[in-house]
Amino acid sequence: MKKLVLTGMLLLGGWITASSQHSFTFEDEVVPSQWVAEQGTLSLSTEHMTEGTQSLCWEVPAGQKASMLINFTSFRTSVSYASIFDIYSLQATESPLTVEFLNGNKEVQHTANVTINFKGWREFNRAYGYDFKSKVAKTLAYVRFTLDNTTQLSPQKLFFDDVNFKGSTDNSRQAMDLMAKDVEYIQNGHKDLLQTYAFEPDIELTTPTQEELNDIASIKGKYPYTPTPAETPRVLRDVRNYVGTLNIVRNTDGSVKGNPIITSSTDLTTTKQRDLLIQLNALAASSTDGDSELFRDFLDLVIDQGIMYQYPQLPSNNYSVVREYPQLLLNLLPKSTEEQQTEILKMVRWISEAGWAYADTDYLSTEFSSDIMYNYLSHFLSYAAYQPDTKIAVRELKAMSRFMERIVAPVSGGYDTVKPDGVGFHHGTHYNNYMYAYNGWTDAVYNLKGTAFRISETAYNYMKKAVLACYIMSNRSNTGSNYYANSLSGRHPLDGGHVNQFSKAYLEKFIEIGTDIFGTEDTELTSAYNYFLLSNKYNAPEADYTGFYQFNYSPIGVYRGSDWVVTMRAPTTRMWGAEIYSGTSRFSRYQSHGTMEVVYSGALTNSGLPLSPTGYDWNVAPGGTTVHYTSWREMMPKQNTTQRFDQFTATKDFAGALAWGNYGMFACDFDQVDTWGGQCFTPTNLVFKKSVYAFDGMLISLGSNISSSGSYGDDRITATNLFQEVGSDMGNLNINGTMMSSGDTDKELPSETDTWIVTPKGTGYFIPKGNDNIVVKYGEQEGPNEDGSDVDSPATAIATKAYINHGVKPTDKNYTFVMVPQTTAEKMQNLASELANDGGERYTILSQTDKFHALTYKPAGITAYAFFEAVDDTKLSVVKAVGSEMLLMQRPQSDGSLHLAVCNPNLRPQSKSTALGDWLPGTTETSITLEGEWYTDMEAEGFKINAPENGQTVIELTLNHGLPIYIQVGPEGYTSSIDSEEIKGDWLRAFRSGEEMVVELTKPSSNATFVELYSIDGTKTKSEILNPGIQKGSIKLQQGNAVQILRVRNGDKVKVLKCIH
Repeated sequence: MKKLVLTGMLLLGGWITASSQHSFTFEDEVVPSQWVAEQGTLSLSTEHMTEGTQSLCWEVPAGQKASMLINFTSFRTSVSYASIFDIYSLQATESPLTVEFLNGNKEVQHTANVTINFKGWREFNRAYGYDFKSKVAKTLAYVRFTLDNTTQLSPQKLFFDDVNFKGSTDNSRQAMDLMAKDVEYIQNGHKDLLQTYAFEPDIELTTPTQEELNDIASIKGKYPYTPTPAETPRVLRDVRNYVGTLNIVRNTDGSVKGNPIITSSTDLTTTKQRDLLIQLNALAASSTDGDSELFRDFLDLVIDQGIMYQYPQLPSNNYSVVREYPQLLLNLLPKSTEEQQTEILKMVRWISEAGWAYADTDYLSTEFSSDIMYNYLSHFLSYAAYQPDTKIAVRELKAMSRFMERIVAPVSGGYDTVKPDGVGFHHGTHYNNYMYAYNGWTDAVYNLKGTAFRISETAYNYMKKAVLACYIMSNRSNTGSNYYANSLSGRHPLDGGHVNQFSKAYLEKFIEIGTDIFGTEDTELTSAYNYFLLSNKYNAPEADYTGFYQFNYSPIGVYRGSDWVVTMRAPTTRMWGAEIYSGTSRFSRYQSHGTMEVVYSGALTNSGLPLSPTGYDWNVAPGGTTVHYTSWREMMPKQNTTQRFDQFTATKDFAGALAWGNYGMFACDFDQVDTWGGQCFTPTNLVFKKSVYAFDGMLISLGSNISSSGSYGDDRITATNLFQEVGSDMGNLNINGTMMSSGDTDKELPSETDTWIVTPKGTGYFIPKGNDNIVVKYGEQEGPNEDGSDVDSPATAIATKAYINHGVKPTDKNYTFVMVPQTTAEKMQNLASELANDGGERYTILSQTDKFHALTYKPAGITAYAFFEAVDDTKLSVVKAVGSEMLLMQRPQSDGSLHLAVCNPNLRPQSKSTALGDWLPGTTETSITLEGEWYTDMEAEGFKINAPENGQTVIELTLNHGLPIYIQVGPEGYTSSIDSEEIKGDWLRAFRSGEEMVVELTKPSSNATFVELYSIDGTKTKSEILNPGIQKGSIKLQQGNAVQILRVRNGDKVKVLKCIH
């Protein structure tokens, strides 16, 4: 193997004396005297070499264990020295080779465990101070190799060349496959491919059944391979000529030798790697006489020289590379011998990291990337199905199926991919635009449909939750695309990042996967398809996804109407709100600054969103509170188009939502950070607290403690933005019944009177008196392209926008406004009358302080609280105190009971390192103190209701993952009930009876009825079957789970219910 770094010093054409005691090239006529075979024999060979014309051959008899000892002038190891040598095996015997590094007394100082799991040449390259169990300096004088050949029926030959036991540490070294047993000792950053390759199979080899053999053939049929021909005859001639220069010849043992393919470090590039694979494909595809033999010789030389193991890890962010290169290798299978096929598949396993299939769940939970899900799964299945040994093929397909199940199980913290609440992570946060990864998973799972290797129902439900989460966040549309709010666009704001990546076609595929698993269509999913895609494709019950949803791993609150979706979002210290990259998203730092955006059904223009990211005022993120820039260049990190920046908060982690059926709330506590490895913006020290309450189609928004300060210019106001709509011919803006048209003079509305506005797209705003003045504009504005290319001469567009102007560098400002999607001037005028005088008969604001916001929505009788910190005395009725920050909603019932919903969206991130996404959530141990004596029969994980004391009742809470807990309390002797006590459907009724859920079919059925309970994270906990003809049965609720999911399936009908226990 050609060394790319000179590891010794040359003097007068030969090795200097000191170096010659530690390095060996075996170019003399005899075996070096320092090398002694204690068992077996040593000889020089001209058949295999990496340097010069010779190597050392050590032959060990069959069934024996043999050792070889090498002595040299002793030296003291350090981080600067490494043991480096090339080793060759004629075949992969899986025999263990132990390499011991000894001191002058022949006492072991270091041990390396090598496996002869390879054919051809490999490099052993391990730095003494980094790649062994002990990292401390040692004195070395001997090396002993011990080969265990006891399981082999034939003698085994190992060849060594270019040995240096005192080589220089190579900082670009990458451990190869032979070091798998010692992967834990190899320094991080130097085992990129070895890490996953080293995972060992934990599934037994079994004799395939006929069904499995048929399934293997079926899967191979889904992944046909054929070599890619040369682009032109001349290219093919050039390939032949190149291979001719390698002087490939066959040795007496049938192996090959030839000139080195890798001759310098410049050859170790992805471009050279691709060229090599293209050359192999060109010869394999050729039907010209002699090319088949030339191809096999060339392929054997690639195998012999271990070429694919010399290249670095493929860059996972270069999707064309990571998808194409394994494909080019797999293309060679039809033209290769069975022995070559085995080696090709090993190379595929190596470069595509198919060893992930045997990673345990702990490793997957912190190390897995959704890039693997998108790019590699088809290669994984091909690697498995094409194994020449069908026993191995079955084992590997089982492993791949299990792997695809594991990677959609919810994981905690900042790691990829699916979270307990269903959101998808990449780059350390919720990232819908990257969830095209689900497409790669769906394609692979779809190709397992109808086989013994299909995924489990549990995995299907995990992914279904993730898929539905994507659709719940997006609008309804029959245009071919469903759209998210701009706050969910990642680093492609208004430039494709707001498109739901799990398209109609993939949703149809996923429905087929479910049908294969259950034997009938999943009507929950087919109903969702019809609903979100405005379709009648499936004969399914009509779905209704209106209501409020919380996703605190985003963190967002989502409020859905029949034809609109409102998204509220803010960042935290570990979940960014904007991702700014070189040449993209240059002005997007405000896209999640406590924003509240409405997206209407259908095309983007229905929502006033531009069709291209130009002419947009990036200051005016709807709902957000921002310090408006007057220079676009200053809005870019370090005022250039390349500086990276992620918009986190400085110290605050309280942001998120609480859902309670059709109602819900969102809140955030925000302090802006302006650094990314250094100062990126002139600090504005912007802080604010916000809360939003969603009731009956209205979103009541409160803000407090809005402050900003710093050395930035006095021409920059701080504002809470109401809306921005961009587009020509949008129509008029209505302000208190007066029309405003494009080109009209800007308006500043005083704070002495109530104001209502209806935008051209039909969104209403009520801003009560007492706020700061409102600025309204409608006309041409400038806004640069999101990539920053026109920062100094930005494009223009027609837009209307409005914001509450808090002034320059304000202190402790507040605001209140109400947003009403899909309304009319008449409705807003009437609503304004209802909301006059501090909320009128609709709501009352109970608190709007730095400690907590609270509001009572009168028609529903619900009081909602956003506690930003622990509060000892709320000075309000019922809820008297809380032990920490939290979101809380309460609703008294007619029977004297009280229903509560609570969560802490602060995930309490526990950082494992400063690396992006390297954190785990913490637990919130807290409490709620209620005025009065309250009791319950509920016993569930997450809360405990203490006995009343001194006229008060304390509820102890354990809150995790931002998930909600629903609690019912009442007078002494109170018995809790399911939320709506009895749930009726067109074919099923279900209700709570004591500790059981009773299910009853409204009509007899000839199908069996499957009754299943799931925990909130999607794990099945219990199941029962009602035989055909049986209409009524029950299932006992799982103790310890406050919220459980009941799933009832009868034929093609499925009903899913949430049970509060």
